[in-house]
Amino acid sequence: MNHLELFGKRQPSCSRHDETTFDHLGNATVQTQIERLSTASGTGALTLSTGRTQSAASWFDGFGRSIATANYGTNGGVALARPATVPARSDNVLVTETKYDTATGRAFRTIDPAGKDHRTFVDALGRTTKTVANYVTGTLGANPDQDVTVEMTYHPSGQIATLTAKNPTTGDQVTRYI
Repeated sequence: MNHLELFGKRQPSCSRHDETTFDHLGNATVQTQIERLSTASGTGALTLSTGRTQSAASWFDGFGRSIATANYGTNGGVALARPATVPARSDNVLVTETKYDTATGRAFRTIDPAGKDHRTFVDALGRTTKTVANYVTGTLGANPDQDVTVEMTYHPSGQIATLTAKNPTTGDQVTRYI
């Protein structure tokens, strides 16, 4: 007697199915997850009528770097057909974009589904020296939710020496590593 027979089941039941579509370079362009609905009966294949889908799509530049990801959620219960270009952000399509420095090729900017710009600054060795969340001007101002800045310095050994959370209202918070 196998473990399925012990629990009164004669056929295995799949509760979740993941599908990934790849482009000719091996980049994952569409990812779909289907979870069996609690109201679905039977043990057959998961489909749009027996499962709840979650779909996301990705776009890549000519170097194979991710430039955008769009989370479509359930996509209105319809199978996702990935558009050739990155869609506009909306309440139904949550788009995250990544921008790259043309001189170094490093990712330095991320724009989240709410349209907030987050930036990373690096030194000549490629170490992060500053991050700015919700970048507006890059300068600390009166709005504490804009240009939220954290700065880093390094020991000669390359390990982080300080991490400073910039705050013009209460003063900077500095963490030192020894």
